[in-house]
Amino acid sequence: AVRLIEGAIFHGNQPRIVRVDDFMLEAIPEGPTLLLHNHDQAGVVGTVGSILGEAGINISRMQLGLVPERQEAAMLVNVDSIPSESVVERLRNVPHMITAKLLEL
Repeated sequence: AVRLIEGAIFHGNQPRIVRVDDFMLEAIPEGPTLLLHNHDQAGVVGTVGSILGEAGINISRMQLGLVPERQEAAMLVNVDSIPSESVVERLRNVPHMITAKLLEL
């Protein structure tokens, strides 16, 4: 699948991801990052945090974008260590999750 990712440079030297597909957000492109796309439902963010915490993976940053008319959300989650494929698979199986991908930025 093709993804649209837009970036910008702030204050002369600070790169940011400002759009992923139809989702507007502001994220720092650095280190291992999870790109998550889900239906906008209560509990998804908490479940993502719990899965990562149980695996000993610290979240350093989390940015969310929303397309209200579709009731869909996207998260860019910067983490301190690379999650295993089994952790990413657990994220894919979270209720209301559409896709979960690991990016190396």
